[in-house]
Amino acid sequence: MFSTDRILVPTDFSSHSNMALKKAVDIASQFNAKIYLLHVIDDHLFEFGSDVGLGMEENRATIIGDTMTYARNLMKEKVASMKDAKGIIVDIDVVTGNPAETILTEEKERKIDLIVIGAHGRTGILHQLLGGVADKVVRRATNPVFVVK
Repeated sequence: MFSTDRILVPTDFSSHSNMALKKAVDIASQFNAKIYLLHVIDDHLFEFGSDVGLGMEENRATIIGDTMTYARNLMKEKVASMKDAKGIIVDIDVVTGNPAETILTEEKERKIDLIVIGAHGRTGILHQLLGGVADKVVRRATNPVFVVK
């Protein structure tokens, strides 16, 4: 029988991620599990500005700090607005890094039993260029991954 105590929900604030969080809340309520809501700010986003001479390197710490604060506030608002999440412990974290790698690291460090992740359903050249975070997580995770479309 399936059971879970720790659920990791990566979010990029898309509608797919919002649906994944709702599913995770449903699962958490059934198993009395804790949810780890994670937003990863992709390091590559900040490299672009410095590569083209926009002077972002000098302001990187401020930009990242502001982005992290904004993301944390969005996550808190999302959790607070979910009626079904009442009574469920939700740990919120915002970090920088490679999204897929960071999710997989969090899985190990937090001893996650289940990852619930939204899929964008990208295909063709966009999928080839950007890769699919969910695809990478599914292929390399050591525990079950529930992909929500």
